[in-house]
Amino acid sequence: MIEAKSPFSLIIMFVLSLLILRTLYLNLGTFNKLTSPSSYSSSLNSSGIIPPAQNSQTAALNSMEFPKDEGEHQNLQTEWWYFAGHFQDEQNPADKFGLTLIFNKNPARIEFNISDGVAQKNYSSVINIDGYDLLGKDKLAIKKGDIYWLESGVFKYQIHFKFEDKEINLDLTSLKNPFLFSNDTETFYYEQTRVRVSGSLFLSDNHYDIKGVGWVDHQGFKTVNPWKSWRWYALQLDNNVEIAFVTDLTSQTGSFSKKNNLSIFKETALREIIDSQKYSIKDLEYWQDPKTKVKYPVKWQLEIPERNTNLIATSVIADQVIEGANGFYEGTCLLMGTFEGKPVSGRAQFEYQP
Repeated sequence: MIEAKSPFSLIIMFVLSLLILRTLYLNLGTFNKLTSPSSYSSSLNSSGIIPPAQNSQTAALNSMEFPKDEGEHQNLQTEWWYFAGHFQDEQNPADKFGLTLIFNKNPARIEFNISDGVAQKNYSSVINIDGYDLLGKDKLAIKKGDIYWLESGVFKYQIHFKFEDKEINLDLTSLKNPFLFSNDTETFYYEQTRVRVSGSLFLSDNHYDIKGVGWVDHQGFKTVNPWKSWRWYALQLDNNVEIAFVTDLTSQTGSFSKKNNLSIFKETALREIIDSQKYSIKDLEYWQDPKTKVKYPVKWQLEIPERNTNLIATSVIADQVIEGANGFYEGTCLLMGTFEGKPVSGRAQFEYQP
């Protein structure tokens, strides 16, 4: 014989059932937000903490707090904020431009490189300073005279650069969550692999309304930069995929690594790792600096055979050495080829410290 439940017991069971269903619904909603390629705000919790980025090898990383971690890390002796942009003239899309802008903390200096694909000219310099007028500790805020990079909203920024007869005004909006590589007492490094860019460019008497995409990273070390020679490749494909890797990395102790693992970014804040033995990078053409006699690759090929990927990058102009930076090269490139068997185009940044 089954004993009848009292009305009070039925009410308690009903309330408990509602609580369980509500918990399941909230958990499912949170899962969907954290795994879908949506805006940044969907991945931040109420404290402004972004969950550790995941990859195929399960990175055990500390969380990152926005916007605080975009500002200065006082425990890091070496630190820099890096922007690389690839633009086209809105009136004449075939006219291509590139910009590299680097704010270094120690020593305090600003490095820039403007690549003018129209005139086939390179404008660059190192601006040594005695410190910044503004260096934010709670958000990205850097200013020196007529040059600044300021955070204007959640993963939105404004860049203003003026030097001699060159001026750039940019509005930046990140389109993907940042990927956090390291965040501990010794190092800090994160990348924003796809940033929408619009603004204006003035070169001498020429004015251009420009739009395009950019790449942002922020990196620092507790002591000095442990590398003295490297090549860094950052590719942005038109199918919303980014690829990044480092080769020829030599540490100050003399150790040498021919290639590091390659990262593929498809969805926001997610990384797939390709082992260094499973891709190849080949120089196809060189430009030799007449001053230093250093040869720089101006055409190169990336192949990932098991992914049916073959990409060729060609520099917008050959000479993209930053004047006064000891041979430091920041190359804006155009991409053509195939990714996972499908035709694709795009842009790339090739950085080389010989």
